[in-house]
Amino acid sequence: MNAMLMKELSKLSIEERRALIDDLWDSIDSELDAAPISEEVGKLLDKRAAALARDPKQKKYTLQKLPRVVTSSYDLCGRLCKGRR
Repeated sequence: MNAMLMKELSKLSIEERRALIDDLWDSIDSELDAAPISEEVGKLLDKRAAALARDPKQKKYTLQKLPRVVTSSYDLCGRLCKGRR
């Protein structure tokens, strides 16, 4: 980042810098929301939606639960696969 810009930003109060960060995140979110997805990603999402429609009782994970699921699966694989490499 430009040193002159950083110097100017450092003159802002902490509250002003936090507000600026919030504004920057909001601008990033809105750009990402508006960004088109690739055809490949669109097909993958369609495939997953169709699978869910066929079997609505299949396991679903929230973003909050997903890290625990991935970590526990990795730990299990680590124990099962130990020494097989």
